[in-house]
Amino acid sequence: MFKRFMELIYHLCELSGNTIGGGKVAEKMLDGIAGKIKSAGGDGAYDGSGFRKKVYEKSGVCIVPPPKDATCKGTSGGWERERDASLAEIEGFGGGEVGRKLWKICSGYHERSLVETAMFRVKKIFAGLKARSMGAQETEPICKCIIINRMNKLGTPKGKWMLKEV
Repeated sequence: MFKRFMELIYHLCELSGNTIGGGKVAEKMLDGIAGKIKSAGGDGAYDGSGFRKKVYEKSGVCIVPPPKDATCKGTSGGWERERDASLAEIEGFGGGEVGRKLWKICSGYHERSLVETAMFRVKKIFAGLKARSMGAQETEPICKCIIINRMNKLGTPKGKWMLKEV
């Protein structure tokens, strides 16, 4: 079981340089997932047709805000229809910044901030790559993810609201 777990982690980790965008990396990672997915999200950089198409092929919902100047494609199905529906929802919420903000709340877009926070923690705790060879650089992030997951399994701090007397 552990071997299968490690194979899955290896396929869902991708090391890339500054020359490739997050959407392209995510497309490659989606190929490593067998079966269907529930949803996949990202910021506006993930709005490319390749990422949206991959998510649609995996039966998932793509939660990516369309660009401000995006126009409806007018198609009747597929990933393009899903994008058109997002544009229609934004307009239905009043359009402009208010419509986009309401769409982000209703679509669950802000949940991706949890992933951003997790990546921030990994970067802060481990401060970049230390390995010099490419093979070791491909292994290092996997090990760091395993460590973070073990730490999270032990428990995370639970906040408690306190009323401060004035």
